[in-house]
Amino acid sequence: MNNVNELLVRVYRLLAFVILVAAVGAFTAFYNIDVFYDLSDKSLTWVYWVSVISLFVLIFVIHYVKDRVKAKYLLILFGFVTGLTFGPTIYNFAEAAAMFIVLESFLTTFIIFGLFSLVAMRSKDMTHFQTPLMIVLIMIIILSVVNVFLGVPWVSTLISIVAIILFSGFIVIDTQQILNGTVTDEVDAVLELFLDFINIFSSLLNLSGGGIDDD
Repeated sequence: MNNVNELLVRVYRLLAFVILVAAVGAFTAFYNIDVFYDLSDKSLTWVYWVSVISLFVLIFVIHYVKDRVKAKYLLILFGFVTGLTFGPTIYNFAEAAAMFIVLESFLTTFIIFGLFSLVAMRSKDMTHFQTPLMIVLIMIIILSVVNVFLGVPWVSTLISIVAIILFSGFIVIDTQQILNGTVTDEVDAVLELFLDFINIFSSLLNLSGGGIDDD
């Protein structure tokens, strides 16, 4: 039990650092917005899309690289690049004099994360819900891709609401997998929780009208 508690402390410590690095990445992109966002025609640049693609590559590498020290550095890099991809969204809020929404969404994400972490620690095992949640996640991804072409506002709102509920559930499951010893790798645990955190934050921003129109 002590080993599990020690792992959880290390996970939260590293998670907090990765979130901080992501914030640095976001404001790096914000203050170099022309690299990621073409202000003349309000479109995302190739650098932005390379950053997005690199995130998927990093997720794969982090999971499968054998040297876990290198994996930890790659995780920190993943956090920074994730932050870079939020630069255009933050710029749009700043341009609309609505930076307070970004701060409110960030604080709300922290509160949600904290509450569902407590639920995970105080409730019975819910890890058997992982498969149903994964099915819902796949459905959301497919619907999101379809809505890129349809551009229906209420569908985007629905996706964001479901995503917040979904990733709140994943916080419970991912935390319980650490507590019951299913996940013993610090880096993998942090990556999963970081993705939960970022997806909730992103969904809250989308609900507030923070989507980027890249047409």
